[in-house]
Amino acid sequence: MHKGDLRLTVHTLLDGWGHVGFWHRVVNVFLVLMILTSVSFLALETVAGLPRWLLELAVWVELVTVIVFTIEYVLRVWSSVEDRLHDYHHPVSGRLRYMMTPMALIDLAAILPFWLAFLIPIDLRALRLFRIFWLLKMTRYSPTLSMFTEVIRSEWRSLIAAFMIMGMLAFTTSTVMFFLEQEVQPEGFASIPDALWWGVVTMTTVGYGDVVPVTSLGKVVAGLLMVCGIGLFALPAAILAAGFTREIRRHEFAVSVNRLVQVSALANLDPATLSRLAARLVMRSVPARYAVIRRGEPVDALYFLVEGQAEIDLPHGVVSIGPGDIFGEAALLTGDDKRLATVTTISACQLLVLATKDFQEVAASSPRLRDQLEQAAARRHVRETAEHGG
Repeated sequence: MHKGDLRLTVHTLLDGWGHVGFWHRVVNVFLVLMILTSVSFLALETVAGLPRWLLELAVWVELVTVIVFTIEYVLRVWSSVEDRLHDYHHPVSGRLRYMMTPMALIDLAAILPFWLAFLIPIDLRALRLFRIFWLLKMTRYSPTLSMFTEVIRSEWRSLIAAFMIMGMLAFTTSTVMFFLEQEVQPEGFASIPDALWWGVVTMTTVGYGDVVPVTSLGKVVAGLLMVCGIGLFALPAAILAAGFTREIRRHEFAVSVNRLVQVSALANLDPATLSRLAARLVMRSVPARYAVIRRGEPVDALYFLVEGQAEIDLPHGVVSIGPGDIFGEAALLTGDDKRLATVTTISACQLLVLATKDFQEVAASSPRLRDQLEQAAARRHVRETAEHGG
């Protein structure tokens, strides 16, 4: 295998560039299991009275994990020049830029202390603490955790603003409480920093009860702070929820576009038309031996077969279809209001469904869509004729 091909293969396995295939998932699952195993042994090592063999096993698990993650780090740096999404193509400066990215720095922080321990003395407790960085690596292998990272990255300004408002409220009310309560509670409100402890636990509605107001005005201020704290603490949650909703929609949109591109009948559509289609598509999963449409039913949608196998029962015979094929377009193109054939799944299938109304709206603004569907229908008709000899 050529060196460039090998590097691209490694990059695909580690980062899933181009498509997320089976072996990419296998690598991710293996690395996640390594992290979980190592962190579990980290917790076990703190338990007193463990048998000697278990402690020795923990040492070997740690060593193997460090070696695996070291190899992973080296391979990621080596194959980073194949990343098409970022400018890492230069063999030296490109790799250096990759090494300065947040995830690459986390990868390095997870392994570097263990190798430095051979050169310089390091406190074993600090060494164990660095293993927590392995948990941060899981954001790379989990799409959900990666989505959380993207939400934080896109909403950090709003989150900082929300926390600044919370901090200003806590500081202001704590200062007021200091002047109201200091004379009657010199120990609990000895200074404004001491009063801040009360402000934080009150605003978060934790209320440990170690410091409470006793004056009338102090109780009023505390009540206002508790009410405001409930509302303000809901603000970061609302920001994160809105960010997650947007990221989920963006992810679903990207998945829909990617699957549309795989449909041969839509391969040559312009990006604008593909975007309009993707925004209107609905993903649908159906079991095997399921009649998606039946002959004589009203025409209500156009279907794109993403995964699985199905068959079309035509008057002159049965035709098999697979991923990338479309069905239900014949009645739409001819203007019939009833289905002309029955389509039944052979295996469990994933479909992209486009409602008739949405199809008509997109086709009105993009005549090329109708032309390509007509060409696809003609090609399938030729295939049907050849299969059934007539």
